[in-house]
Amino acid sequence: MNGQQKVKRLYIYKWFKSHKGETMTIDRFEHISNVVGLLAETIKVQEGLRGLHSVK
Repeated sequence: MNGQQKVKRLYIYKWFKSHKGETMTIDRFEHISNVVGLLAETIKVQEGLRGLHSVK
């Protein structure tokens, strides 16, 4: 499992924990899955940018 997959799992876990007991529709799940994917991509880009700034 790579870092991006770990981040996705963490966000999904946190989201499900905070919404415990709510009814989950497939549309809602797909929306959350998309948001988690975008967050993981954002983190990946941020790590890349940090790498660029550390190289001088």
